[in-house]
Amino acid sequence: MVDLRRLREEDAGALFALLEGTGMGEAEFVAAIAERVSLEEAGMVRAYTVWETASGELAGTIRMLYRQGWGEIGLWLGRAYQGRGLGGEAIEQTRELGFWQLGLERIEARITVGNEASRRAFAGRGFRLREVQSRAVLEGGLWRDVLVLEARRSDFGWR
Repeated sequence: MVDLRRLREEDAGALFALLEGTGMGEAEFVAAIAERVSLEEAGMVRAYTVWETASGELAGTIRMLYRQGWGEIGLWLGRAYQGRGLGGEAIEQTRELGFWQLGLERIEARITVGNEASRRAFAGRGFRLREVQSRAVLEGGLWRDVLVLEARRSDFGWR
């Protein structure tokens, strides 16, 4: 359903074309991708592009920030690719990478309250609500609450 490929700085232009209505400028976006690639080179992040297998089209990005036994997944898909199960598959592949390749004990996801599609995608891959952080993210000049979901290695039968 999806293929994950290592993120490269050259991917920034194609990814920027998927942005809709975020207000982010291209130069800012390209700089953010370059920073993510440098964090990967430093061994702090695994960053991937998400490709829809059937069409071969670029759909978005997913990353795993990790350190000292825990990680955090961040996922973003272009609007045209949302609601098609691609996010859930990318989450599952990245969760497996975290537990089995990186040896993490716990993986988190932080989701803005109201983003039900993302919450369902993570919940469908074994993530459970751990806490709600009040006024945790500033979006469009407004403070938003964030759901913190987590999955533990032991939840999947591994110690």
